[in-house]
Amino acid sequence: MGLGKYLGDAATTLYNTEGNQIQSFIPRSKFNFGVILTLVGTDGADKSLSLTKIAGVTMPSYSTRTQTLNQYNKKRVVQVGVDYQPIQLTAYDDTSGEFEEFLKNYSRYYFGQTLTVDDAGSFDYDLLNDSFASNSGYSQAGLKIRETKNYIKNIRIIRTSSKEDVNVITIYNPFIQSITPSDLNYSDSAPVSYSLSFMYEGFDIRSGSQSQDFFNEYYNLVND
Repeated sequence: MGLGKYLGDAATTLYNTEGNQIQSFIPRSKFNFGVILTLVGTDGADKSLSLTKIAGVTMPSYSTRTQTLNQYNKKRVVQVGVDYQPIQLTAYDDTSGEFEEFLKNYSRYYFGQTLTVDDAGSFDYDLLNDSFASNSGYSQAGLKIRETKNYIKNIRIIRTSSKEDVNVITIYNPFIQSITPSDLNYSDSAPVSYSLSFMYEGFDIRSGSQSQDFFNEYYNLVND
């Protein structure tokens, strides 16, 4: 018996489009994704923020630090560390103000008065005053001490090409490095967005099926 039968059967299985079978040789698409942030809630319990007005996000990546040593005139390369690369996230600034409020809450969590000033009197302090404080009694640049250092506990990127292919990337303990809003221009009709850069302490990647509890939860969050 020739190999044609076996090769034909394999091709039929891999590239079949009927039923719930997935085409395992076809790459995932870039646009099939959702992003969910796990935040510290006001009552102490964690809460989820689904970024529904998101333009794009980069997946986590890293580089290894290496050093070349000599071993009796032979070159030996050893690894001495890992450096995570920043994640870039772009979200639209829509009229609901949801993303803007997230940025303000992030600022409130860490700082005395960044993005959260409600009245001009907050800046009415005397530069020669011994306490160098506003009339609210709080320094403008004050850094708050928190029991939980991370307002954002994790960022999850969920990719789904089918119910049988759910991919969850979890980025742990992220901090915002920079916030860059779009420039405003009378000659440009493009939507306004915020571009954020995050650093983090680690990540993991898991793939599975909606039939598994862990993946079912995130599949439903981005597909409902």
